Amino acid sequence: MAVAPSDFMLISDLLISLEAGSETHWRSAASRAYYNAYHEAKLKADELCLPEVQGSNMGSHARLVARFKASSKRLKVIAVMLDNAKCSRNDADYGIKNAYSLAEARKDIRVCVTLISEIGRLGATKAAEA
Repeated sequence: MAVAPSDFMLISDLLISLEAGSETHWRSAASRAYYNAYHEAKLKADELCLPEVQGSNMGSHARLVARFKASSKRLKVIAVMLDNAKCSRNDADYGIKNAYSLAEARKDIRVCVTLISEIGRLGATKAAEA
């Protein structure tokens, strides 16, 4: 793998820590943190052999959320967290008519860090056991 999921968080940390940071940096930092979480979730879904969910009007992010939702209660919690993080990332990336503060970015990044931690706690067990 040329890039590891955690490499996205390195960029997020760099952007959020810039002394001369701007709203663009904060938005990008939150987005990069989300992509760390997304890729960790995708790797875990594959590791757990969660069934692929087909949907002609579902994008790859929604399909990944659906893979977790279609499983155990614990994995459904991951699905909700991932979907919430995706919504925050959408706000950061596309809601440019609305102000986005450093505090919001830090909150969104913390959510992603928590999500990544929860994904890491999932064992390499079969999906039915998770």
